[in-house]
Amino acid sequence: SGSRDFGSHQHDAVQRMTGSINFNHNELYGLVNNATGIFTQAGQSRPNRLTGDGTHDPGRTNSVNFDSADQVRSAGETRPTNIAWRWIIWTN
Repeated sequence: SGSRDFGSHQHDAVQRMTGSINFNHNELYGLVNNATGIFTQAGQSRPNRLTGDGTHDPGRTNSVNFDSADQVRSAGETRPTNIAWRWIIWTN
């Protein structure tokens, strides 16, 4: 997308990946209470349970996984390495 100069080089890249991790600072164990997007919770330090008032309290974990390379080039598109070309057609 957009305009590029003739012969300009563009490195390969993958699309940006996002996610979030929510922390619960009021628990003695199981610091992470939610992970979304590219993050996933790993194991449980406390299982799901019902609280004294009957509400549901989800399990907690103290470990989060990230499933992508730590230093990958990213862009708004997934693309190979490429060089911009302008095709010239001669007619007589």
